[in-house]
Amino acid sequence: METIKAIHTRHSVRAFKDDPIEPQLLTMIVTDTPSWGNSQPWQVYIATGHALTNIKQHYATAAEQGIAEDADLAKVHRG
Repeated sequence: METIKAIHTRHSVRAFKDDPIEPQLLTMIVTDTPSWGNSQPWQVYIATGHALTNIKQHYATAAEQGIAEDADLAKVHRG
């Protein structure tokens, strides 16, 4: 895909489906996605099933209590 076409056809998604994704597809996406210049070490964790349910519940409970994320770096809200 040419750069200009990629720029003009991109879109943001903020509403996600709950449909499961095949493990092989997730593995392919993670394997085929390089870091910048392949110089930055990174790890990917894929959560499904009970683990994913627990993560969602943790963040929902924290949000209800007004607890912000514990990010490693400061973030600025752009909204």
